Amino acid sequence: MQGMTLIVKQVTKLVSGFIFLFAIYHILLGHISPGGGFVGGVAIGCGLILLILSYGKEYFNTLIKDRTIVIGFCLGAIAFLLLALVGYCGGTFFEDIWAGYGGKYTILSGGTIPLMNIAIGITVGACLVCVFVALIVFHQDLKSAKGEE
Repeated sequence: MQGMTLIVKQVTKLVSGFIFLFAIYHILLGHISPGGGFVGGVAIGCGLILLILSYGKEYFNTLIKDRTIVIGFCLGAIAFLLLALVGYCGGTFFEDIWAGYGGKYTILSGGTIPLMNIAIGITVGACLVCVFVALIVFHQDLKSAKGEE
């Protein structure tokens, strides 16, 4: 997969930064406004998939290795699990552990929820990219098995 035309690549350069900014906004402010880790993770995944589609998988692998995406998926899931276990065992599950640092409707007013949103965002974004890359590999294997190129 060589990538697409120059026009598509230039538009992707312009749009991808806004997509990632939108994703970060939803992940960090998901406990205050509509959004959250899942929505932000889907936006991150879609932004990375757009880069793969525009530039090709070979170029994308020079930026981000497949192993890095899998590690991100695993670390995000482990971080969510650890936050849940620490909160459950310590009696602060979803509580405001930073009381006094933030008033209502601020980033620090959500307790552990913003940290969990970050973990979920990383997990969902990496999972979407993993599924997409697996489908690319499966499609290439299917084409080569049929004798097509």
